[in-house]
Amino acid sequence: MLASGLATPAGADEIELRSIRIETPEGDLRGREFERNVIAGLIAMRDKSPYLAQLLKAAQDAPFPIIVRPTMEDPSTFFGTEPYRAHAQAAGPLSISRDGVRGYPAAIYLTLMNVNPYGSYSKRGTLPHELVHAVDLTYGRLNPDRIVRERRAVFMENVWREAHAWRISERYFDGKTASFETLEYPRPKKKGAAATSRWVALILNGNSFDCP
Repeated sequence: MLASGLATPAGADEIELRSIRIETPEGDLRGREFERNVIAGLIAMRDKSPYLAQLLKAAQDAPFPIIVRPTMEDPSTFFGTEPYRAHAQAAGPLSISRDGVRGYPAAIYLTLMNVNPYGSYSKRGTLPHELVHAVDLTYGRLNPDRIVRERRAVFMENVWREAHAWRISERYFDGKTASFETLEYPRPKKKGAAATSRWVALILNGNSFDCP
């Protein structure tokens, strides 16, 4: 099942996906629920924070597709051998768009829990976190340093967490690399909206990221 962009203007409970595509297994009712929940998450990004809305627009306008898929029983959706780990990756070779952008089509893999709005997992901001990685791939802005990539993603994850009254992520740890601090969002936030907006612009228009 494939959900593509809406042909008509989006209402309060609808959203134009444009470059975002939601793909789910045919005939699996969990796929329909996944699609509804992803759309609800995107609407929350649009409505709950101007910074998340900017990230969403970058994804909607991406020069290459951003495909969102559920991780279920299909091993091709796993992160290596880990079936429940959300991740983003290139979904095709390096290409050049009609506007001359060099980037990749991207795929995001999320668990059913990651997008379930009635559970606590969705409040952790996995959707915007992985969307940052996908946007970086499609615009050809993926920083070669993994720590930089994760700091950028956790910044937007923390915007989501705050918008959903969830505790801020202060450190990143995935069991594979050494833990590191992720306070990039709280620090400029203390300086005001202008400072925060500058860091959001850096995420959406560049590939570097130094902790303020």
